[in-house]
Amino acid sequence: MKFLCVSGSLRQASHNTGLLRFAMGVLNDLAPESETKLYIPSQLPLFSSAMDRDSKAYQGVADARKLVSAADGILIASPEYNYSVSGALKNWFDWCSEPYLKSPFAGKKVAGISAAASFVGGARGLSHLNEILMSMMAQPFVHPEVLVGESFKKFDASGELKDEATQEFLSSYLKDFVRWVNA
Repeated sequence: MKFLCVSGSLRQASHNTGLLRFAMGVLNDLAPESETKLYIPSQLPLFSSAMDRDSKAYQGVADARKLVSAADGILIASPEYNYSVSGALKNWFDWCSEPYLKSPFAGKKVAGISAAASFVGGARGLSHLNEILMSMMAQPFVHPEVLVGESFKKFDASGELKDEATQEFLSSYLKDFVRWVNA
């Protein structure tokens, strides 16, 4: 199995990237034969359907689409900005949404998780994430969500997940996710 772990945060010591780093270790333990890759869509040009497909800037878009196409399961960690996903993540989705109804996301099994300083831990952003995924014909993971509220209490200064209860819940979630992807 191939897992693509995508962080919607561009921040150093990001709690969402920290969630994914912890998750990657769990995924490797649960499916030792699997391949996991961390991707942060920070280098993509702003979306434009009129971009020249032969341009140098478009190469990053083609590479991003290939990563999605090659993945069996995709795990996305997103902070919440203005009740939605981050701009970097939305830009990545826009690039990967083409061609309409036949995007690389069509049929992909995708799970969303979130860490945020707010008490609700990015719940509104994950709700919007699922709407975006459904518009691209992806299969969102229907499971109790991983919403890490008051994340500043659960990560250290370098962005490493330290909260044991969160580690246990995320590990349980990932066990079910791996089983679903493998079904």
